Amino acid sequence: MKQLIFYGAGRYAQRNLDECIKNGLTPVCFVDSDKRKHYTKLGGGYDILPLNKAMEMYPDATLCITARNYWVDIYDYIKNQGIPSSRIASIVNNKLVKDAQYPQYCHLIGHDLMLDGSGISTCCKIGYRTTIASDGNIKKDIIKYNEFVNRLRDDLTQGKLTGCTGCPELRDGIESEKMSVKHVIIGTALPGHQSCNFKCSYCTYELEVKKVWDSRTDSVVDIFQEIESISSIDTISYISGEISVSPFKYEIINIWNKNGWGGWINTNASIYIYEMAKLASKYNIILVISLDAGTKETFNKIKGVDCFEKVIENIKKYSIHGVPICLKYVLLENINGDEHNLFSFVRIAKEMNANVQIVRDFKNMKIISQYEHSAMIKLTNKCLEMGVPVNFNDHCTS
Repeated sequence: MKQLIFYGAGRYAQRNLDECIKNGLTPVCFVDSDKRKHYTKLGGGYDILPLNKAMEMYPDATLCITARNYWVDIYDYIKNQGIPSSRIASIVNNKLVKDAQYPQYCHLIGHDLMLDGSGISTCCKIGYRTTIASDGNIKKDIIKYNEFVNRLRDDLTQGKLTGCTGCPELRDGIESEKMSVKHVIIGTALPGHQSCNFKCSYCTYELEVKKVWDSRTDSVVDIFQEIESISSIDTISYISGEISVSPFKYEIINIWNKNGWGGWINTNASIYIYEMAKLASKYNIILVISLDAGTKETFNKIKGVDCFEKVIENIKKYSIHGVPICLKYVLLENINGDEHNLFSFVRIAKEMNANVQIVRDFKNMKIISQYEHSAMIKLTNKCLEMGVPVNFNDHCTS
C-alpha cells in the first residue's frame, strides 16, 4: 500500500488509530490545521506536521481525511493546495474509502437539518454524518445548509469522494426525488440560559460545545421562530440542554403546540412541567430521559445531584398523563454495569411503560470493552425477559 498521511490529529484520529493500524492503515505522519499541534507527537510517536512539510517529505503519499466535522472545508483546503482528488481519501469506520466512480444518492440528505455544537449537519447518522461550520445565526445557517445539500447531492451523483462516502445509507444510482427538510434536530445548549441543572459525569458540553454555541448571536426562540417558516417540517428533536430550567421553555412549548410537530424532547425529569406533558401526549412527542442507574447511590454518583426519588416521581407523572417515554442507560465503565443497577432500571422502565435505549459514554468512545459488552447483554436480556422494548444508540453497534 502507498504511504498514508492522516489529516486530522483530533479525538477521532486518536481513538481510532489502533484499529486503523490493525486494518493495515498505518500513517507515516499526521497533518492538522491547528498550528499549536505542529511538530508535536500523537499516539505511538507519530509526527504532526504542517501540510506543506508533510507533502514535501512524502510527495507520493495519499492524504487521508480522518475528521468527520468540517469534512468539506478540509477537502476544499487540500484541493486548493494543488493536491489532486486522486490522492485524497477518507477514513470511515477505520477503512480507507476513495471516489465511488459511479452515481450514488441518499434518502436522508435534505431530510434532516441538525444544529449541534459542531455546526450544521445533514443527518444524524452517528459516525458518518458530515458537519459544516455554523455562521452563528439560524437565517444564515439555513442558507448555508441548502447550499451544502445541493453540493453534496451533485458530488454524489458524479461519484466524487464526499464526507458521506462509505455510509451504509448510500444507494447506487440517481436520486429520483429530492427530499425537503422534514426533521430538525436542535442540539446542545444555546447561549443566554442555563444549560442544565445536573452535572453528569459523561457530559461533553463544557469540553467541546460551549465555545461553539457561545459564538452564536441568536437564541433558541429565534431558531424555533425561523424554522416555523419551513412548511415541510413535521418533527423536531430538542436536545438543547435541560428544557425545564430554560427561561424560554413556555415560549418553546407554545410555538411547538401552534405548529403541531411531533418528535422528541430530552429532559432529566428533575422538574415536572404540566404544559410539556399536555404537549407531548397531544402530539405523541417522546420524552427521552437519561436515568443511567437503578439505584439512588449510583444515580447520585453519575448525575452529581441528589434527586433520584424526585426524578422517578416525575417520570411516573408523565407516564400517567399518557406521555411516550424512552429511558436511556448510558453505560459507564466500572460504574453502572452491575446486575443490581441494570435489573432495577428495567423494573422502573416496566413500571413506567417506557422504552429503553442503551447508550455508550461519549467521552470514552474507544472499542467496546468487555465490561460494556457484558452489561449490554445483561440489560438487553432483562428487557426482553420483562417485555420492555429496547434499542441501541448507533455507537453501541460500532
